[in-house]
Amino acid sequence: MKIAVVVPFIPKIEGNRTAFLIAKALAIKHDTTVFAHTTVQTLIPEIRILCGDADFETMKTAEKGKFGVLFALNYQLFRRRTRQLSIFIKKHGAFNHIIVIANEAHWLPQYFENHRETKFSLLLMELHDRGMISFQQGDVRKTKVRSMLISPFYGLFKLFERDRFLSFDNIFANSTWTKTIFEYLYGIKIEDTIFAVDLELFMPLNELVVPEKFIAVPTASLRSEPEGLEIIRRLRDDGIPIKTYGSFQIPGFDNLGYLPDEEMVKLLSRASATLFLFNYEALGLIPFESLACGTPVITYDKQGPSLELKSNINVHFITSYTVLRDLCKRLISTDKTDDVVTQCRNSVMRYSAENVVDNLLSHLNGRV
Repeated sequence: MKIAVVVPFIPKIEGNRTAFLIAKALAIKHDTTVFAHTTVQTLIPEIRILCGDADFETMKTAEKGKFGVLFALNYQLFRRRTRQLSIFIKKHGAFNHIIVIANEAHWLPQYFENHRETKFSLLLMELHDRGMISFQQGDVRKTKVRSMLISPFYGLFKLFERDRFLSFDNIFANSTWTKTIFEYLYGIKIEDTIFAVDLELFMPLNELVVPEKFIAVPTASLRSEPEGLEIIRRLRDDGIPIKTYGSFQIPGFDNLGYLPDEEMVKLLSRASATLFLFNYEALGLIPFESLACGTPVITYDKQGPSLELKSNINVHFITSYTVLRDLCKRLISTDKTDDVVTQCRNSVMRYSAENVVDNLLSHLNGRV
């Protein structure tokens, strides 16, 4: 079987890792190619490694890439980039399945009308509603004005998008949160939730690192989370040892900055727990990566992390600051046992790329 995995725009690895993991697993048994319209040049060697035996083809390269208004217009609203990508894919022959793993290129099936043998699938990574939800937050009076101004246009935009979604044979979502919102907003059924964790990269390394007592805090999700910033400052002032990591530097903390994958795995393996604070997360991969490294997670009881991890005994949800502080003290004061490490690891094994692809192929082949 010949399969194309489409990721139109690749400005960074994170956010696209699931696509590469799926392509790598598909390539074990099937002729698989990953297609992109534009890719940041420096990422290509790493992408080829992540894709394993799957081929990687990109139309264009760029020195850097970022999301914004121009990105939304070029990749999500206007058709030109998608049309160019369709021509590029066709030059590589016919495919049995074309799987778009992105929030872009939703026009793609419309350019393959003469390819009746090709089935199209879409894996939604997130909805535009993230921007809308964030946009609505803040001063109540401003929120009311924004709602009155934006809501009519937003409704028309959804009506416009619906036809594009209906052009796919199969639609999947990367989280229960996205699935629920999508089905409510568009009235279109999502077949299943599909996302993968890189379990070959994220694994316990306790035997290779010096044990420490600290709480690991990723900072990327704290840029728009003032409540989270206040929480970690209070924890620090209450004597909780914290190591922050990520490109967002927070004054007054032991900031490790951006970490290469291997260093991040070591950090997560050493930590007593990972504290994941966020404003909006449809899924939130960091808790899964922490668990894969054998480390418990502390996070908010809301949105994606709550829906996906509610029953996980090694995921602790914040109910109050006092409970959070006491929990951090308890986790730091006790050793992380082998049983806890094993429990954490085993709880995410079902998200291995191999398991995810088996499930995906069952849907594509009509066995589900």
